[in-house]
Amino acid sequence: GRHALTECGAACETLARLLDTSDQETLQCVLMVIGNLVLHAPGRHHLLASEGVVERLVSMLWSQHPKTLRFATGALRNLSSDPRGRRMMEGDGAMTERLLALKGHDDVNTARYAAAVLKHLRANRLAKR
Repeated sequence: GRHALTECGAACETLARLLDTSDQETLQCVLMVIGNLVLHAPGRHHLLASEGVVERLVSMLWSQHPKTLRFATGALRNLSSDPRGRRMMEGDGAMTERLLALKGHDDVNTARYAAAVLKHLRANRLAKR
């Protein structure tokens, strides 16, 4: 599964385009796939190379749909474990404020994912000192 998708960069580009869908069920499936693909280095590479993916994932932190929010936060958690992913998220004050708020979210997974992203970003800042 994962290996086959990441061998074809076009599949990752299709997933990136599907982030713009207004259908929440489709979006949630795409977010779950992206969150899993980025655990695999080639998938992470292709998705980070797709224009606007990180920005679209970050924009979903304000979603009113609990599953969309959970899966977007999970995908960002996985991306933030990569130095390139962290660099693409750095300096976004609104995102940091939103993640801080999400640490207290009712959904335990959303809260855990938000805390993990913040931890990865904080570790990245400390490593630069």
